[in-house]
Amino acid sequence: MKRITYGLIAIMLSFFLVSCQQPSNNENASTANLNQAPQNPFLGAWELDQFSNQDTSWSIEGPSIILFGEDYYSWMASKPGRKNFENIAEPTDEEVREAFNTITAISGVYEFSVSTMTMTQKIVKRPNWMNPSRVEHYAYQLKGDEVHLHSRYRILEGVKSPTEDPFTIVLKRK
Repeated sequence: MKRITYGLIAIMLSFFLVSCQQPSNNENASTANLNQAPQNPFLGAWELDQFSNQDTSWSIEGPSIILFGEDYYSWMASKPGRKNFENIAEPTDEEVREAFNTITAISGVYEFSVSTMTMTQKIVKRPNWMNPSRVEHYAYQLKGDEVHLHSRYRILEGVKSPTEDPFTIVLKRK
C-alpha cells in the first residue's frame, strides 16, 4: 500500500513540476502574438453621461447602461419615474404602452478601428430597425474613463444618410 501511495505522490509531483516549467520557444511565440493584438478599449460597462446635438443640448435623464463584450454590445435605457403596474400579473393596455414607451433596448455587434466605431443593431425594441439592421457609424475619442462618440452617418432600411442632427454621446466607464 505504501508503494502505491508513494508512487501516486511521485506522479503528482511530476505533473506539478512539468506544469511549472518555462514554456517552449513555440509557446513564447504564440504568447507574444497574443500580447501584440490590439486591446479593446470598450470592453466592460459604461453609463451614459451626456447626449447632445448641434441644434439644442439636452440630457437623457434616467439610467442608461451599455455593456461591451468582445464583439457584441447591449444598450438599455430608461426614462425616470417609470410607473409600476397596479397588478403585475395583469397590467392594463395603458400600463403596457407606458412601460414600452419609457424604455429603450438595443443589442448588436460592433467593430472599431483606431478612431471609428460601427454599431450594427440586431435586436431592437423598434422592429423597423432590425430588418434590415440599422447601422450607425461614429468617430470616437477616448479621454480617461470617458469615450466620446460623434455621429457620422447611419444606414437605415438599406439607405446611407448623414445623421439629421449630428450628436455626441459621452459614456463613462463603470
